[in-house]
Amino acid sequence: MTLQQILDETDSTTPEVFAEKPAGSKPVSTFSDYFDDKNYTPEYLAWREEKFGEVTIRPKIEHPDISDTTKLRRFIDLPKFLDLLTRQRLLLPQLSHLMRMDPFECNVPFHDPSLKSQEQIKQRVLKLEPFAPAPERAYPPLDLFASFSRRKPFERPYLASVSAMDLDELKKAAWFLEHARLKRQLMCNCWYGSTGESDAMWRIYCDKIGVSITTSVAKLKSAVKVTIPRVFVDHFKLTLARVKYPARLPANSETPWLIKRRAFRHEHEVRLFVDYPNAFHPGLALDVNPLQFIEEITISPFAEKWQVETIRGVWDALTAGKGNRLRPAGKIKISQSMHLKAAEPGWPESSNYFAPFEEE
Repeated sequence: MTLQQILDETDSTTPEVFAEKPAGSKPVSTFSDYFDDKNYTPEYLAWREEKFGEVTIRPKIEHPDISDTTKLRRFIDLPKFLDLLTRQRLLLPQLSHLMRMDPFECNVPFHDPSLKSQEQIKQRVLKLEPFAPAPERAYPPLDLFASFSRRKPFERPYLASVSAMDLDELKKAAWFLEHARLKRQLMCNCWYGSTGESDAMWRIYCDKIGVSITTSVAKLKSAVKVTIPRVFVDHFKLTLARVKYPARLPANSETPWLIKRRAFRHEHEVRLFVDYPNAFHPGLALDVNPLQFIEEITISPFAEKWQVETIRGVWDALTAGKGNRLRPAGKIKISQSMHLKAAEPGWPESSNYFAPFEEE
């Protein structure tokens, strides 16, 4: 089951949400009332804690086509590096965030092999109603709070609009809705999966000052934890996969978020992702001790000497001393990239060019 299916199934078991108010008392009608636990039934509060109380787990990370020993590199600017060290988190931003760099992100239509008939496509379109354009989701005014958990589904013009669509229109609507859903619910963290330096990656992601951190798949797996609702514990997993850069984009794909244009092949991207219906802006944060998985830190070749020394000083302040919370698991190499350090040609050592002048 997908996490969305689990969430839908869990929502279908929701008990009565609001307690009945004594005659003459103030009704539940404002957002502040809605978020006040004293207005909820004991059954609902117990159900909410059982299903959505948060727990921290070490998630499963699947990587079927990538070995445990594969090296991963992440190019980040200085603020993101400091965020990683001080807040000890690895953020998986929403797919919509990645679209700022590439508006064509996830542009290949999503193909779901389970949708084989017009009726199945229609039901998917109805199910994705929350991601439809605002006019399609409009409905007559109603007492939202009084009937919160008992409102019948599709009591809106949306059902009539979808029912009037032919097969081609349903396919178009399904991709529109799925694309809108993925932008909000697919969380991705990007890594560089090739070896060696990349001038393009330094210039794009660390154009002023930043670093690259190097790790392995095995170390990343051992260092990550995540806090999620109890209802997801047995099914939550992350996936690590390589992005493909085909010469010609396919007509559709089951994983459109793993397909990019050839213009981006310099990224050699490996994505850590999860389709997660319970995340909010800016994304899903993974708890991680950076010093358990970082093997090497390379400072941008564009950094000046004083900037390199400052980064080293921050590193030493965070990792040195018995009282500090960050303690390296082993020796971590930190150095500046030699990418732009060209060696000047040397003069032959055997030459005695200055001898005549020295004799005078």
